[in-house]
Amino acid sequence: MRHGPGGAGYWRGGGAGGLIQNSTNSSLTLSGAANTINGNVSISAGTLILNGSTPLSLSGSWTNSGTFTANTSTVTMTGTGTITNSGTGNFNNLTINGSGQTVTLGAALTVGAALTVTAGAFDPSSYLTTVTGAFSVTDTIKVGASTFAGNYSKGPTLNAGSTVNYSAGNQTASTTLLYQNLTISGSGTTTLAGATVAATTTISGGALSLTNNTTFSGNVVVNSGGTFYCATAGKTTTFTGGKTVTVNTGGQFNIAGSNGNPIILTKTGTGQWFITMNGTYSVNYATINYSTASVSITPTNSTDGIGSSDVNWTFGPAVSCSTSPSSTSFGTLDSSIVNTSNLTAVTTFSCVASGGCTLYVNDLGTSTTAGLYAGSATSTPIILSNTTTLVAGIEGYGIQAATTTAGTGATMIINSIYLQTGNAVGGLTTSPTAIASSTAPVTGREIIVTHKAAISALTKQGSYSDTITYSCVGN
Repeated sequence: MRHGPGGAGYWRGGGAGGLIQNSTNSSLTLSGAANTINGNVSISAGTLILNGSTPLSLSGSWTNSGTFTANTSTVTMTGTGTITNSGTGNFNNLTINGSGQTVTLGAALTVGAALTVTAGAFDPSSYLTTVTGAFSVTDTIKVGASTFAGNYSKGPTLNAGSTVNYSAGNQTASTTLLYQNLTISGSGTTTLAGATVAATTTISGGALSLTNNTTFSGNVVVNSGGTFYCATAGKTTTFTGGKTVTVNTGGQFNIAGSNGNPIILTKTGTGQWFITMNGTYSVNYATINYSTASVSITPTNSTDGIGSSDVNWTFGPAVSCSTSPSSTSFGTLDSSIVNTSNLTAVTTFSCVASGGCTLYVNDLGTSTTAGLYAGSATSTPIILSNTTTLVAGIEGYGIQAATTTAGTGATMIINSIYLQTGNAVGGLTTSPTAIASSTAPVTGREIIVTHKAAISALTKQGSYSDTITYSCVGN
């Protein structure tokens, strides 16, 4: 240890082995292979010089409002403390090496060479850390700014076992880091627009919101107060076979795709991905692949994308349709006109199948021949059903189909046979015939069917009836 002008009197022990400089126009040069300060270093005036590559280790805080000359030295922080380097001079190499300890910034920091986080946590709070040389992390770095770049001038090398902890309010996570462990512990929403997390993801506060394709190679843990959230339709979240998403009591697992554009939850690797649900969930418009849940999970508007690949996921009907009213009537048929039923049959149609769905119609007739019949269904139909243009005085029977503006999702496309106007009709058959279809999911779409018939003056008198069945399937 060499003192500059003013002698040793300008430096004094800072309690518990600390070092304090509080005199102007003095300097202290430290040399040797080991310089350990069991406490704080405070430079309120004068200069501290580390000769050449001289190392300095301290267990407390670093405060510099004077002058610090680092040369090629390394300063190592081994305890919990604050770095406030607001004076003149920057660190050369700075190492954080205190297991279980946290070093927090009290001002912006510049490291002229390497910043190394070996053990413990480095917390820049809201300040910028500028690193000129290598930036290597083996333990934990925190992000307290709204973006990673708001705290760090460059991305680090994240070694095995390292953790990046987003710990503030609303934040945007870096998409370029090769995350090992990822922790979300803030009070707001951390948005991640795509990344791969190699080890464990832990959400202990706030929400992790995925806005692009993301892969989780390790386990995911959602603790009380945390939310795993994806609401960007059409994106894929990939878990890893054999790994588990654990939603603890007070945690939330929320997936929200959209009609026709579901979010895909799938896996990479072999085996199922598991979800242990002790918290709450909301899964809507999702396609689930290769998952085993610890309890029954009932998503809405969602499908088993592979088909029977999911365990304890209870899916609602992929396709549903209902027709109202249950009957229509022509009243008294008149041979001088083309007769139209008094009511139209409206089928409301919904499906979540990614390929859309199809509505079919079939006519009971005599079981072999479609048409309006008199008497029992085994009698010969008097008025046959054909695709034709009806003319008053000539027997004929058929239907027309149209869509409405009701509902959402893909457009229902009417089969050209039934897309008729005026007195043109499509003929019915005794086997299911597609009347309308979509190429993507729909909700609440409507198909309107109008029945038309014509008779001749020779048509046998009687009570005519027909039974028509509508059915719907996913494509």
